Amino acid sequence: SPVTISGLTNGTTYQVKLRAINGVGTGAESSAVSVTPATVPAAPTGLQATAVNASASITFAAGNDGGSTITNYEYSTDNGGSWTAFNPAATTSPLTISSLTNGTTYQVKLRAINGVGTGAESSAVSVVPFTTAAAPTALTATPHDESIEIAFTAGNDGGSAITNYEYRLNGAGSWIAFSPAQTISPVTITGLLNGTAYTVELRAITSHASPGATSAATASVTPQPPAPNTPLTPTAVASNAQATITVTAGTGAGGTATTYLVTTVQDTTKTCTITVPNTSCTITGLTNGTAYTFTATATNTGGTSSASTASAAVTPTDPTANTAAQAGSGAVAQADQSPMALRTTTTLARSATTIITTFATPGPGTVRQVGTIALGGRRTRGTTMTVCTLDRTISRAGTTRVTCNLNNAARSLRTRQAMDVTLTTTFTPPSGTSMASTKTIRLPRTPAPKAPVQTSTTPSAVTG
Repeated sequence: SPVTISGLTNGTTYQVKLRAINGVGTGAESSAVSVTPATVPAAPTGLQATAVNASASITFAAGNDGGSTITNYEYSTDNGGSWTAFNPAATTSPLTISSLTNGTTYQVKLRAINGVGTGAESSAVSVVPFTTAAAPTALTATPHDESIEIAFTAGNDGGSAITNYEYRLNGAGSWIAFSPAQTISPVTITGLLNGTAYTVELRAITSHASPGATSAATASVTPQPPAPNTPLTPTAVASNAQATITVTAGTGAGGTATTYLVTTVQDTTKTCTITVPNTSCTITGLTNGTAYTFTATATNTGGTSSASTASAAVTPTDPTANTAAQAGSGAVAQADQSPMALRTTTTLARSATTIITTFATPGPGTVRQVGTIALGGRRTRGTTMTVCTLDRTISRAGTTRVTCNLNNAARSLRTRQAMDVTLTTTFTPPSGTSMASTKTIRLPRTPAPKAPVQTSTTPSAVTG
């Protein structure tokens, strides 16, 4: 004793008896004893891991129990380096391994336990637990032109890399993912409306989980265009106790101006405002014989520019005796009113929509002519409206005749009232001093047309 009986089937119960054999023959048999052969379980197969928050769910196919019922499983998360039995015992698929760290990669193996002992280990399966990302914090919104920049502190990614962010405006509507994706602070939201207030919420998108937790909303901010560029140096033409100033927009990355404020350097209480698209305005109440210069600032909803450099000095003077002819339509022109006067004769054409100016020039140069009227409405008092403009090049000395056509707004206004047009004509030679003339010509009221009339606002060609 003992004796071994081989060739049995594990898991099968046998009733075993023994009897002895000697030279005489076979002896009496013993009483029966029951026995069930068994071994340790075979390895589990087909492991599949599903990552969840701080844990992993493992599905598998159980191996052969070796003839002894499986009573528990053990798992390893480090590819078989160490083993832990499930507590309480677990014997069926799936099994859940908890207390894992989100974002950490684990190599998981299983092995079964039966009455004989611990079975063979399975092949490893890889798993990375994760959860939704935490909310971004410390959001700060900075408004720009049609956009808002959001600085923030990213929340925990929950074990899965953040691949983009989504935003929502004013706490309502759809969530919008950044395109192209933005994954680091700051992020920029574009396509917004200047002058409209917005609050912004953010949440992260990760490579595995659903969108993360929502941040607290930012304070309300309002996108605005950048303040305009500083205007170019204004040009001024003086007349009797007043000056007409023309302003040109500056260049650069600034926004578009909506108004210009012209200020008299020698008396800052004397100003005028230009509303775009007009380009000039008139400051009255100046002292004849005193030299004046003017600066301009540009304004829009984004702010006000710095002041331009001052214009060249101009000096208002008393009217001279040079009186223009009176047209048959009733227009009355006044004398030249510039210290270096360009002697001009101004009449109104028979069409009553064109102001004709004749003058002599000493040589080639350029002519700019601007006609303005002072507005007297409650909302427009103190501003001017441009009624005609002309820019021409003169090729030689001699008598020149130019025409300044009234624009549609002026023609419409004349059907309701007479107008006193301040007509400023400036001749600039290639070198030397410019010559200027400022006259006021009265345009009588004209009856409204019986039917729409198509008119042109393009000045006619210069003859000279």
